[in-house]
Amino acid sequence: MHSAEWSLVFFTLLSQFSAGMLMSVFIFRVFLSADSPVNQEKLTIWGITTAFITMLVALVISFLHLNAPLSSIYAMSNLRESWLSREILMASVFAFLLFLQVAASGFKLVSARNQNILMTLGLIAGLYLIYSMGRLYMIPTVPAWNNPGTMLAFYATAFLTGPALFLAVHAKLNSKNDIQKNPPAIMLVYGGMIFAGMLMVAAAAMFSNPEPTALENIGFEAHSSSRFLLIGRWVLLVVGVAVSIGSFGSLKKLQTNFATSKYIWGFALVFTSEILARIDFYSSYFRIGL
Repeated sequence: MHSAEWSLVFFTLLSQFSAGMLMSVFIFRVFLSADSPVNQEKLTIWGITTAFITMLVALVISFLHLNAPLSSIYAMSNLRESWLSREILMASVFAFLLFLQVAASGFKLVSARNQNILMTLGLIAGLYLIYSMGRLYMIPTVPAWNNPGTMLAFYATAFLTGPALFLAVHAKLNSKNDIQKNPPAIMLVYGGMIFAGMLMVAAAAMFSNPEPTALENIGFEAHSSSRFLLIGRWVLLVVGVAVSIGSFGSLKKLQTNFATSKYIWGFALVFTSEILARIDFYSSYFRIGL
C-alpha cells in the first residue's frame, strides 16, 4: 500500500467511527435514557464531543492526501455528478452540525427537543457521508471495490466502533453510581448493533473476490490480500465482539470496574481489526483498462 493511502485509511475510519458514535448517542438519548441511571446530559456531551473531535482529526488527515490542499474547495463544484464533491460537502456539513451540537449542549443554547432535532440532522448527514464514501469507491474500473461489499464494510465500521466505545463509557459512568441498575435494554440494543456490524463484515467478505473476467484487462497490477492480514483481522474482530458482548453479564456492583476494562479492550480490538481491514481494502486496488 502506498504511503499516501494511509491518510485515506484513517480519514474513512475516523469519519465512520464519528458517525457511529453520534448514532449511539442519538439512540441512547431518544430511546434508552430512561433505562439507565447514567446522567443523560453528561453522556450526551461526552459522546458528541468525541464525535466532533474525531471528525476534525479526520478532516485534517484528509488534507495529507492532497497535493494542493488549498484547492480542495474547488472539488465541490460538481455536486450533481461527482461523489467526491458530495463526500467533501457532507464531511463539512457533518462536522459543522457536530460543532453546533457541542455548543448547544455545552452552553445549553437550545431546548432538549431542539437538541434532538439537531442531532437527528447530524445523524442523517453522518450516514449520508458514509454512503457518499461508498459510492465514491464503487467505480467500474476497480472491480475489487465495485460491489456492495464496499458499502457494507463502511457502514459496518460505524456499527462496530461507535457502539463499542459508547458501551465502555456508559459502563464507566455507571460504575460511579451508588445505586447500581442493570440496563438490559441498553445492552441488548448496543450488543445487537455490534453483532449486526460483524454480520455486515461477513456479508461484505462474500464480495471480496472480483469476477475472473475482470482480471483479463488489468491496467494496474492487482495485489492479492495478505492471508496473515485477513486472519489477524478476523481474530481481532471475533475476540473484540465476544469481549464486548460477553461483558454484559459483568455489571454487578463488585465487578463494574472489571466490566469497564473489558469494554475498553473490546473496543480496542474491534478498532484495530478495522484498521487491518482498511489496509487490506486499499491494498486490493487494481484497475481494468487504461
